[in-house]
Amino acid sequence: MIKNTLLFGKLGNFEVSRKTAIAAAIAITAVVIIDYLASREMFPYDNFSGGIIFGLTIAAGAVGSFIILKYVSQVSAEVRAKSLLFDRIFKVVTAVMLVLVVTFVAMFVGFYYYNVSVRYLVYFVFSLSTIVSIGIMITIGFKFFSWYKVSRGKDRDTHRILLVCGLAAASLAAAMAFDAGSKMLLVRVVEEESPPSSIPQDIFIYKNDEKYQGDLQYKVVKPDTTTLYIVPSSIKIIYQYLNGWIPIAVSYVFTWAITTMLLRQYHHQRVGKMPAILLILLIIPLVLYMIGRYTQFYTLFTGTLWRWDDFPNGYLFQWILRAGVISGSIMFGVAFFVIARKVEAGKIRDYFTIAAIGAMMMGITLGPSAQQQTFGVAGRALMLLASFMLCAGFYLSAVHMAQDSRLRRLIKASAGSKVFGTMATAQLEQETEKKVLDIIEKEREIIKEQTGIQPSLEQKDVKTYLDSVLLEIQSKK
Repeated sequence: MIKNTLLFGKLGNFEVSRKTAIAAAIAITAVVIIDYLASREMFPYDNFSGGIIFGLTIAAGAVGSFIILKYVSQVSAEVRAKSLLFDRIFKVVTAVMLVLVVTFVAMFVGFYYYNVSVRYLVYFVFSLSTIVSIGIMITIGFKFFSWYKVSRGKDRDTHRILLVCGLAAASLAAAMAFDAGSKMLLVRVVEEESPPSSIPQDIFIYKNDEKYQGDLQYKVVKPDTTTLYIVPSSIKIIYQYLNGWIPIAVSYVFTWAITTMLLRQYHHQRVGKMPAILLILLIIPLVLYMIGRYTQFYTLFTGTLWRWDDFPNGYLFQWILRAGVISGSIMFGVAFFVIARKVEAGKIRDYFTIAAIGAMMMGITLGPSAQQQTFGVAGRALMLLASFMLCAGFYLSAVHMAQDSRLRRLIKASAGSKVFGTMATAQLEQETEKKVLDIIEKEREIIKEQTGIQPSLEQKDVKTYLDSVLLEIQSKK
């Protein structure tokens, strides 16, 4: 087998365990949650505490990304050997993550040591991470839609999962594009000379300012210059529509849907019905998220700009929304982690783990404000890693379970056919089992050759399922 190398060299010769990768993902998620809450005015910060938060983000992003990508490199080696597209995506993501981390360090030095605005580095980080993330989503989304087209009339569950996977990828790409476009093209940036003895700080304001004829959103004060981010009054309502929250809300719903569908299909194939308690736990974050988006839905359907500040208890809606985003993302990840723990060691366990990491990180990394010049945009740029993990995890898990379903249908068809359906004697029953097992083994090899993914149904699983099918056929006779 040809071993793939990274664009900047090998990630290392050591092995990363599944538990280590999960710990790295949790550390990154925890830091991005802090970025999210701080850049969304959920708790105050100053120049000193902002530097600490940014330092933690850089450390978690650098070390955590290295560990996670090494883990993906290990478990997807066979797939990358068979799929040039997947291998190239992996290499691009790894190289871009390295560039981003180096840029974060440059931003830290410029912003906190030299006390200057790093606005142009922010544009570079935000643009690069967004463009690559959108590219990943579009590429994987196209694959899902093409498989959806081919799968028509073959397997209803797999057919629906592929469609929703494609829609989730497309909506996430749209969310990123609208959000980046509105922030970089519609927000006016003004630089002024700072008053004498100005204290370095950066603060969010979100107030209308007549002097600048628009909403003053964010201000960066440095000894020499003050940088102001303003949404002109003439395009305020357009900015609200294009700011990305609508496609972000849609993508959240699709991510929730595909998570629920994949877990439901897994339970249906392996255990039975999905437990009601798990379904309830998945629904709660979705409800909280929609309640938190209430004011923005009101603006969408009425055309009247209605913000949280218009409410006596506006912070309540903000906290509900943040709780929905954070709890939903964590719940998506936990659901996959729980299933992965129940799966016997094998590729499907690793694929569920990758899906768990992506699902847990995706919604949260879309939360931090990319206007905030340090930890905000850094936390947001980590959506690149989340995008890759989400697409890779859902892609590998969906294909794996589709193959599982394909083998089960083949077992049932073979056992019930005229050739193998006779159950008169034990001798014929043994012959039936042997012939079916031979067919399934050949099919397993074909699937592995086509995709590089080893089907999850082992020989003992095949025998167990075949016995149940034969009993079913016998009872009907």
